[in-house]
Amino acid sequence: MSGCLYRVYGVGFSLGFFIALQIICGVCLAWMFFSCFICANWYFILFLWDFDLGFVIRSIHICFTSLLYFLLYVHIFKCIILVILFDTHLLVWFVGFILFVFIIVIAFIGYVLPCTMMSYWGLTVFS
Repeated sequence: MSGCLYRVYGVGFSLGFFIALQIICGVCLAWMFFSCFICANWYFILFLWDFDLGFVIRSIHICFTSLLYFLLYVHIFKCIILVILFDTHLLVWFVGFILFVFIIVIAFIGYVLPCTMMSYWGLTVFS
């Protein structure tokens, strides 16, 4: 059981790591936020060209979002299987549900904030 336990906790640790990585990359990208659409576009292009890791930070933020949600759904599926096999407390499910809703709200706010308008793609993905 101990070998299995390490694999089970590995998914949760990976989720925590990817959430922290998303927050760090999101803050780095938010430094280039301007309320003017033309200024925001121009400074963001400068951020990608002039800053050596600008493209890497943007790519990490884009690509690891899909991986984060994949691991989140794997983790939820694992919890459903464990509930079928073992009896768990309702508080654990409530905390997990609150964290899941929190992550979805944060992702939706990330689409709403740029240029103070909701992007069409964000509306399509999350609704």
